[in-house]
Parts: sequence; structure tokens; C-alpha cells
Amino acid sequence: MANVLAIRSVASSLAEWLTNTYATATIPGGRPAASFVAVSSGQMAADDADEDPAGEQNRVTIYIYRVGVNPHLRTSGRTLRPDMDPPPLSLNLHLLFSVWSESASDEHTLLAWVMRSLHEHPVLDASSLGFDARWGADEVVQLIPEELSTEDMMRIWDSLTPSYRISLSYIARVVRIDPDGPEPDHAPVVATRFRMGDEVRVGGEGSGS
Repeated sequence: MANVLAIRSVASSLAEWLTNTYATATIPGGRPAASFVAVSSGQMAADDADEDPAGEQNRVTIYIYRVGVNPHLRTSGRTLRPDMDPPPLSLNLHLLFSVWSESASDEHTLLAWVMRSLHEHPVLDASSLGFDARWGADEVVQLIPEELSTEDMMRIWDSLTPSYRISLSYIARVVRIDPDGPEPDHAPVVATRFRMGDEVRVGGEGSGS
């Protein structure tokens, strides 16, 4: 479980992961220059939203347009004893990946690449989640495509100043936020390494290695 920076960490970790993955991607005909950035509601609604802060003509924005409590874990572990800590807050983040480009070729290429990347790697684990939120070694956030109707998608864009840009909607679940408490004085253990004879095994915490 993570601290109160968990929501911020998911968005920034996705942007960093896509940036690093795209830098080594092989695309027929060449890889279009592009940036991947997490943006706020204010940035999405700004009049100058077409300006790329990273200085690239093409970009993919990651926008959290809705946050909700996971319905299956809403009451999980809740106690009636006032002297006990409350259970973690379990959230679903609704993400909008939007492609900004003046080139149809680049727009379609980036759209397909993002979809394929999230299809092949639908889980963020401790190795790809930022350390700022203090994620647990066994923590994972699953990325699931969300089917929005045309009406729902248009409602989102109607509330923003920029004209519609082709977008993908995903749900990041489950983002668990710990109750307020003392911060650990060390970074979480992500992996352990043991040597047994001539064999070296690498495994996550609690893997039994």
C-alpha cells in the first residue's frame, strides 16, 4: 500500500514508463518524435492546451478525469472498533490518454503504439511505480480498458476548452492508500538476491527465494 502521493505517482509513473519504453520502440518507417506527460484538469482546460510543454510537436497526455472508491473493496476490512486503525482507502483511477498531433500518420501511429503497449503490459508493479508514494514490494496496479460511450466521451471534452482529440480510456485499479501514520525511514525493499552454491536467484520480497 502507498501513501497520499499514490494518485500522483500512478500518473507520473505511467508517463515515465511510456517515455522510456517509446525511446527504444521499433516502428516501421521510423519512430515519430513524441512526448508523454501527465496533465492536470487546469492544463487540459487551458486555452493553450495545444502547446506542448516538452517542446515536441506530438504528445500523449495522461489525464485523470475521475476517481472513485473501488466498489468491491469499499467495506473490506472495515472495523466497528474505534480503537483500531481504519482499513486502507482503495481507489479506481479513470484515465484519459489523448493524442495531440497535426499529422494523421503520427496520430494513428502513437494511438496504436500506446494501445499495444498497455495491452502487452497491463500491470504497473514496484519496479515501474515511483518511490515517492512508498509502494509495497508486492504492490501492483492493473490497467483495464474502459469502454466509454460516444456521449460520455463528448461530455468530458465539452467541459474542456480544446477541441476533441482522439482518446483512450483506462481504469487503474486498485490504488490503495494507507491510513495516515509514521513514514518509514528507508525505501521499500523491491528485490532480494541470494547466492546458493553456484546458483544465483533473484526474487521479490516474500517470494521464498
